[in-house]
Amino acid sequence: MFHAEKPLTYDEIMARKEQLSDFRAVVEWYDKKIMLFSAGDELDEWKYWGFRRHINWASQNDIDYVICCARSRNIEGSVYRELKDVYRNQILDDEDWFFVEKADNKTDWLQDRDKVAQKIIRSLKNAIMNEIPTHYRVIFPVGQGGLAVERIEDMTVVYDCGSLSSPARVEMYIDELKRRQVHQIDYIFISHFDQDHVNGIEYLLKSGIRVHKAIMSYIPHDFQVVYNWAVRGAYENMLILLRRYECGIDVVNEGENSERHYMHKDLWEWIAHSQLTSQDFVNLRQAFVDEGIDLNRLNDIWYLEQNKEDINNVFKETFGPQGPNSKGLIVLSQKTLNTQLYKAELENGICYCSACKSFRCLSMTPTVTGCLYVGDAKIKTQEEVDVIKQFLHHYMHEKHLLLMQLPHHGSNLNIAKDLHFSIDADVYFVNDKDEKRIQKSAILYNDLITQHRLYVIKDMCSDLILGTTKVQ
Repeated sequence: MFHAEKPLTYDEIMARKEQLSDFRAVVEWYDKKIMLFSAGDELDEWKYWGFRRHINWASQNDIDYVICCARSRNIEGSVYRELKDVYRNQILDDEDWFFVEKADNKTDWLQDRDKVAQKIIRSLKNAIMNEIPTHYRVIFPVGQGGLAVERIEDMTVVYDCGSLSSPARVEMYIDELKRRQVHQIDYIFISHFDQDHVNGIEYLLKSGIRVHKAIMSYIPHDFQVVYNWAVRGAYENMLILLRRYECGIDVVNEGENSERHYMHKDLWEWIAHSQLTSQDFVNLRQAFVDEGIDLNRLNDIWYLEQNKEDINNVFKETFGPQGPNSKGLIVLSQKTLNTQLYKAELENGICYCSACKSFRCLSMTPTVTGCLYVGDAKIKTQEEVDVIKQFLHHYMHEKHLLLMQLPHHGSNLNIAKDLHFSIDADVYFVNDKDEKRIQKSAILYNDLITQHRLYVIKDMCSDLILGTTKVQ
């Protein structure tokens, strides 16, 4: 049949069957070799090639999958029996043998054959795609707070872990991770030390999930006490907690440790950037001097309490009304430059919101993967926007982002009204208990809602998976 100038009818094949050779062909799909062969119903070499000779050739040539076309029945010495007895555990769909019965009086057997061929293709596709590494990105609905989890193969990464409005939901989702056989967290990125971003970390550590390393912004040694005082003791408490559970700590600062990269093989990367700069601490020192604060007593808690009002004014002057937490750790998650994408889409991106009693579905650009997490960062002035744009321009491989977290749960104190024009993403998301805060950023909110590009992930939303990506 393969030597014919045109496809033969069944009658023509039967008339010439002694002249037509059995065959084998090899195709490559998703880097997997698939061999298709015909063996009649012969186990060993016959007039042409038999089943065992084909199989031996496949094993010698690193064939991943074999499709056997055999005119076979379940009788002793048949190809069917060989498959059933010898290769049973290696067959993709061993409970439903691909089988087409051609009776002499059956006229639609070619249609049956085509259906079987389609079923074989589906089974092969499922088997091969299941072998390809999948990157999952999950933004959990914890209200005002943050809990983002990314997983690829056996590697798990977390960005923030806390909630002000729904701390119990953080614990619920940590328990869900355990049920899904997540036994370790390779990296947890801590944007800053407000309770709604870190109060779930203690439960995470106590849960039995092993956390290998925490990544946070660098604080100079001589400022650690006053910085801890400014964030109400959360910095020191976190250091103690992490060390108690033998979790390593990486700090990100300017110079040698600027923009630290964390990778899974050569497939995926997370790039952490601290907005706290050495110049910020130079400015802080000078502001303390101008205010008459003794720099040599910044590690004296009694002295800090005695001068509380003046020290608070210095922090607000240097970092703005929200203090140093407005300059936190931001993280860019994306495929590596050499990664080949097989699929990048919102596979289960449907969220049922109990509050609005509706389903919402977003469509995203199929080949874009990048996500920017920003915590409570202040991205309002043109200078602050330019810092983020410069970071993305230097490290982002794609033309735009798939996802961007809007800072500080949508607070208009932190967001430029035209942020979506300056930093382009398919979808922007906010973790908050409702939409009231983001609605105050009227231009941004109205534009994104109209364009279906804003996702407000509320307390009452269901589990939300924002993107599953097949990579190679």
